[in-house]
Amino acid sequence: MFFQITSGTFDIPNATPTYHEHGIVEAVIDTVLYDACPKCCKSVRENFCTKCSSNVSPSKMPRCEVLVNQDEEYNSIVLFQSQLTQMLPGPLPTSQDELTAQIVSHLPKQISFTRSPRKKNQPSSTTSSVSKCIFQPLK
Repeated sequence: MFFQITSGTFDIPNATPTYHEHGIVEAVIDTVLYDACPKCCKSVRENFCTKCSSNVSPSKMPRCEVLVNQDEEYNSIVLFQSQLTQMLPGPLPTSQDELTAQIVSHLPKQISFTRSPRKKNQPSSTTSSVSKCIFQPLK
């Protein structure tokens, strides 16, 4: 497995360490279209966004959990709209089944990403949300 701790992260008090990782996206575990705030893309409940502290008319946003092969060790990561837009050509499908099919049709795909470990108050899991994804064709 390729782990590289971002330099300087541990020198900042109370900072969350981040890791740069690489792997190959090999499978889709789950795809969901959730109600999200159109401004910040965070999940909303009863048309209220807690991050924006306002009532909103939610949009459907994609969330996709994928299986990543990292040197024969498998982990799952969650990709959101911004990462899926980088991975797939053209506009994202608006149905869950079509989105899953389009993602599967582009696999396997090499990925480089930055992730943070889960927070202490979150349930333990091997799934992480990621940021700064870069997708590349397999060589």
